[in-house]
Amino acid sequence: MRWWAIGLAGWVTGACVPFVLPPGQASVGSATTGAASRSRPQDDESSYAVRAAVHPLGLLDEHQTRTFDFGAGYAEERVARTEGQLVARGPYVEAAAYPLRARAGSWTLRYGLRTSVDLLVADDGWDDPGYGGDVALAIELLTYAHGAFSGGGGGSGVMGVALGEGGIGGFAGVGHRRFRDDSYWLASAGVSLRLPATAGLFCCIMPK
Repeated sequence: MRWWAIGLAGWVTGACVPFVLPPGQASVGSATTGAASRSRPQDDESSYAVRAAVHPLGLLDEHQTRTFDFGAGYAEERVARTEGQLVARGPYVEAAAYPLRARAGSWTLRYGLRTSVDLLVADDGWDDPGYGGDVALAIELLTYAHGAFSGGGGGSGVMGVALGEGGIGGFAGVGHRRFRDDSYWLASAGVSLRLPATAGLFCCIMPK
């Protein structure tokens, strides 16, 4: 069954779910503090840093020449402290500059620096809000999506349109966090995924 047939049948039977995603970037990586080397490791307590943000300039077909980027999103991280693991989460804003670029066909490799300012809330809640900031070296391999896409198989299919930058990257940097009763330096590294703006339908037709 072709994807368009799956989509039509799913739309008629109500088995399709529409989706809309803004242009953005998601990243995941490690996060460590000086307390990590002094604390006893726990099998079920790993350190991590996860971020997801909307980047409106990703809609522009200028990734080959554009040097500036900004975004706003939400972060969560868990790091080791002397009294155990600390989980903090909250919104952040980010600005980046990519002065070094190399192009190969429709792909662009760019290098630069990105910074962020975070409003953080620990497990104690808003009674103990904190803040922080990060500076990181970043590299990204990007292309520009502009058009429709589709795919299907096994009774399910997805179709839609995409517009904006898409690609993969990596980062490594340092940051600082400050709470009412605690402050510390943070080192982090990981991978990032740049996603174009996307709208479409996901359909699943279960065979009888």
